[in-house]
Amino acid sequence: MYILKFAHHNPKTAALEEHLRALSLGFKTEEVTTLEAPELHNGKLLATGFEAITTHLEELAGELNDWYYCSCN
Repeated sequence: MYILKFAHHNPKTAALEEHLRALSLGFKTEEVTTLEAPELHNGKLLATGFEAITTHLEELAGELNDWYYCSCN
């Protein structure tokens, strides 16, 4: 399960939540007021900052797309 941690909920963190929902990923959010940048956790994964989190989610979306449209024989 993914855990999205952020200092304050704002439009950027809401966009990350929507991205997680769009990928149908299980996640929860935690508000941690001491964080300077949002963090996305999943097991050993730690993506820190909006750019790193977005990049990771886009990579997942690409893998999902490749899997779904796999033309393997």
